[in-house]
Formats: sequence, C-alpha cells, structure tokens
Amino acid sequence: MKRNFLYFFIVVGILLSLCSVSQAYSSNAQLTFITDEVGYLTEQDQKDLEAAAESAAEVYDCGMYFIIVSDFKEYASVQTLSEFADVVYDYYTLGIGSERNATLFVVCTLSEEYIISAYGPMATSAIGNAEAEQISDEVYKCLYDGRWYDAYANFLSYCKQYLSLCQETFVTEPEQTTNPVVPANPVAPASDAPAKNPRKFNGFLIIFIPFGLYLKTLNINSERTIFLGFLLSLSLELSQYIFCLGASDITDLITNTTGVLVGVGLYYLLKKIFKEKTNKIILALAAIVTILFISLIVIILINN
Repeated sequence: MKRNFLYFFIVVGILLSLCSVSQAYSSNAQLTFITDEVGYLTEQDQKDLEAAAESAAEVYDCGMYFIIVSDFKEYASVQTLSEFADVVYDYYTLGIGSERNATLFVVCTLSEEYIISAYGPMATSAIGNAEAEQISDEVYKCLYDGRWYDAYANFLSYCKQYLSLCQETFVTEPEQTTNPVVPANPVAPASDAPAKNPRKFNGFLIIFIPFGLYLKTLNINSERTIFLGFLLSLSLELSQYIFCLGASDITDLITNTTGVLVGVGLYYLLKKIFKEKTNKIILALAAIVTILFISLIVIILINN
C-alpha cells in the first residue's frame, strides 16, 4: 500500500513538473518578429518575413512585429486588442536599442479585428496617427482577401518609408511617451479561423494521458482516477489564476480531464492486448519517458 502511494506521488510530481516547465518555457520564450499562432502563414513565408524584418530592424533601429492570434484573451487578462499589444510589448521587452523602438501589427481572428501601434520615441515620431491610418488602409485590403504575407509586407514597407524620413530629422525627446494607436479595425470574415489554438489543445490532452495510465497501474478504479485527474487539473487552473501564470481557461480543465479519460481507455485497450504484462509494459515505458523528460529539461536549461 505504501509502495502504491509512493508511485502515485512520483507520477503527480513528474506531471506537475512537466506542466510547469512547459508553461514556463512557452511563456518566457523570446518572441520573434513574426508570430503566427493560428497557422495562416506557411513555414517558408515565416522564414522570408522574419529575414526581411531582421534586415529592416538593423537598418532602421526599430523592430517591426507581426502577431496573429486566435483569441488574445487566452494570453492576457485584458479587454481590448490595444491593451493586449501593450502587454506583449512590455512582457517580451520588444523593441530595438535602449529606447525599445517598435511597431506592432496585431491581428485577432476570433474578434475579427487588428491594430497597429508604435512604441519608443523614434517609432512614435515616425508613425503618428495619420501614418498609422494610411498603413491600416493598405493592410486591410490584404487581410480582407486573406493575403497574410502581403499584409505584413505592406506594413513593413510603409514602416520603413516613414522611419527613413524620420531618421533624417529625428531628435530624441525623452518626454514623449504617448503611443499612436490605430483603433481596432474589422478584418475579413473569419469563418475559417479556429476559435481555439489546436496545438495548445492537443498539448494538454497528451500531457494528461499518462496520468490516467499510471493511476490504473496502481489498481485505482476508473471513476476515482478520472476524479483525481479533474482535481489535479482544477488545481493547476486555480494556481494559474491566483499567481497570474498564463491564462486560466475552462477549456483547459475539460481538455486535461479528457486526457485522463483517454489514458484510462488506453489502459483497458493495452490490458486486452498484453493481459497480465500490461503493468510491466506501462512502467517500462514510464521509465523511458522519464529519462526523455529529464533530458528535455537539461536541453532547455542549456539553451537558456
């Protein structure tokens, strides 16, 4: 009995560590110039646009960012897209140089809106409300037609044009703090835009499948296993909400519990195939996964 409890706490500890490391790694990852959480840009498109943005940043000392999300409220406790842009700029310490000059082109497909904002003394001087409105008019045509690559290409082109003009006459004004912002504009109908990021859904689902498997190897009945999985998931979501670690969401609670349910079902399927050898096979796989997990943590720590 004591041995079973020991195994149980080891499994819970590994699962909690996995969730924590995944959350921390994804939250603190450096944001690149091009971020597409919906999947509208091809891999090659992202590489080409990233290279163009990096080149422009070196020439104009200003970061020009393109961010596409399904629902910005999943990532921050804010009510407007403008507030979300501010949070992203501050949280990821965006911008180039000590003055952190940056322009952000943020698109939310769920609410069908986008926003263009500028930060830092030079960027706000180069792109005022009139310039931002002109850029907005140009990118709207592309967004409406679903031409995401062209939307950012136009945004980048206009930013470079205005920054080039500004560099000739710009003098740093420390007292300048306001950020010109184009009010959120409607985008093309997003009937084909997913309301949730499927990669996030699948990730949490897969993480909780082992929990159901492991508890079944401890001879815990299915109802109690699912209930324990629900409690663990609820604890994680409440801790995220209390300590402001990411976004707490009822969908994650459902997804995590579904992962436990899938794990229970997978256990019975394996039991039909391997019969009395099932537990030994699962524990052997668990040992392999544990080694891979520890290796992943080491790699993450080395890279950071």
